[in-house]
Amino acid sequence: MVELAVDSLRSVEQAPAVHADGNVAPRLPQQSPALAFPDFDCGAALPAGGDLSLAGAATGTTTCYLDFGATSPGFRHDNFIQAMAFSFFSFARALGILYIGLLFFSILAGPQPISGLIKIPLGRVSDWPRWLKILLPFVTTAIFWWSASWILEKLPPQLATSPAQKFQGAMVVGLSSYLVWKIPACGTLALYLLSSYIYFGRHPIWNYIDVTAQTLLRPIKSIPLRVGRVDFAPVLAMAVLFFLFEAAERALVWMYAHRLF
Repeated sequence: MVELAVDSLRSVEQAPAVHADGNVAPRLPQQSPALAFPDFDCGAALPAGGDLSLAGAATGTTTCYLDFGATSPGFRHDNFIQAMAFSFFSFARALGILYIGLLFFSILAGPQPISGLIKIPLGRVSDWPRWLKILLPFVTTAIFWWSASWILEKLPPQLATSPAQKFQGAMVVGLSSYLVWKIPACGTLALYLLSSYIYFGRHPIWNYIDVTAQTLLRPIKSIPLRVGRVDFAPVLAMAVLFFLFEAAERALVWMYAHRLF
């Protein structure tokens, strides 16, 4: 009985289609299930600003992109050397984002014990002067990108750039490192706004968020933004930060794509 049912299903699947005018449509050859899936698409988006100078030899389904703010270099996943380069640069990017975010909170110098936990991974850097910690993301990222540009130009399609272009690109990508601060800044303000109306207990993290958010709101503290029991200062601050970071990112993308020499 089972064999008869399977045979009947096969006969239905293999039956040719008949149009309304009585003509029989030709049956297309069946495709193997293993070949029916599309090629692996690692990233369909093009690099920021359409800059393909550091992308791979092809774009689309064979290329993975890493977002570095001002540019998004591409790496072909079907090339072993480029795949290894993608792994290295993606790890370096994630590590850089982590430490730049920790530097953001170290600069604001919130209360203990959370501030002490942030100091552990930063080590002696946490005790540096504030102005030096502000410059550190730019300097380290610029040096990293200047060194990486010599490696990236050796990858296919091997588009060489002049030392002046490498220097300008390093400066722009170094400035792009500050775009990382959008997430911790806006996230802190969002949690502060939420904790202002919902009581989450007396955990030290909420005291840290309150003090850190007050530091971020200090530039607009003199503006009367409280209406009754509702404080619109965090909302305004988040809107301004999103606008400034978005405008800065667009400007950096333009600067990287239009390097002068």
